[in-house]
Amino acid sequence: SQHERVPNACIAHLQARMFLLVFRRRDVAVSDATHGRVITGGLVKGACCAALTCAIADRSYRLAFIGCHLVTGMLERLNDALRKILDAFQSFLSGDSVVFMFGDLNYRINRTYDDALKDADAWATVVRLANERSIPRLAALDGLTRQPQVNIDACGLAAFWTPALNFLPTSPVRYIEQVKLHRFGPTLFKKIEYKIPVLGYTDRVLF
Repeated sequence: SQHERVPNACIAHLQARMFLLVFRRRDVAVSDATHGRVITGGLVKGACCAALTCAIADRSYRLAFIGCHLVTGMLERLNDALRKILDAFQSFLSGDSVVFMFGDLNYRINRTYDDALKDADAWATVVRLANERSIPRLAALDGLTRQPQVNIDACGLAAFWTPALNFLPTSPVRYIEQVKLHRFGPTLFKKIEYKIPVLGYTDRVLF
């Protein structure tokens, strides 16, 4: 094989189900490989960080890798969880480091970003847009990148970049329950419960 693991940069935490495997090409020299502890708590189901220095074409680069798994929640709480992760691993993130953050960040489609999607049937419209493969309009509702700049600055993501979204949101794993009451006769009501899928661009890579 042309690649091999960098043992000191690899992490396995069975309880948090966190695994981070770092490989190098055999012709790339690696030094100062290290990793931190796995952190959990709140919306952070698990997060880990590894860092190393590699030499490519007579230049040295400091690389850091942060793997995350967040529990879905309100936008502000997700932002706060990312801020806590970055703060926890600050000692690995020197000023000249190239940092990769990746994993299931669990940011969802945010229908409030489109005035036309603020009515009661908004999620049904979002599902229709997905069925019609209306990628530009769905990407404009991305809860991570389309939130106000002040939020992005506050949670530490302003320094990161992510490729433009050119694919559909992931399959729904969380649902909003809605209830409607239908009247039958003068006093009888029938309650109908149904679920609407919440789509999202959950698995992300930022650097």
